[in-house]
Amino acid sequence: MSFITAFLLAYAPAKKLAKLRVLLEKMFVNVRYMHDVLDDEKPEILRIKDGVLLVASKSALTNLSPTGL
Repeated sequence: MSFITAFLLAYAPAKKLAKLRVLLEKMFVNVRYMHDVLDDEKPEILRIKDGVLLVASKSALTNLSPTGL
């Protein structure tokens, strides 16, 4: 009888640990995806031989108008 009681008392903490492990695994997968995105060497356009780097100036961004909407 004491074995059954000990088993039932240990069930809830074991279940919480299992849920914690699943949560941590999901978080590690997300971190791995973020690392892959941030660790990319160069954008695709810069890897092309004749690619051109486009740079937006501050004045080009401040003079925007919603006329095309």
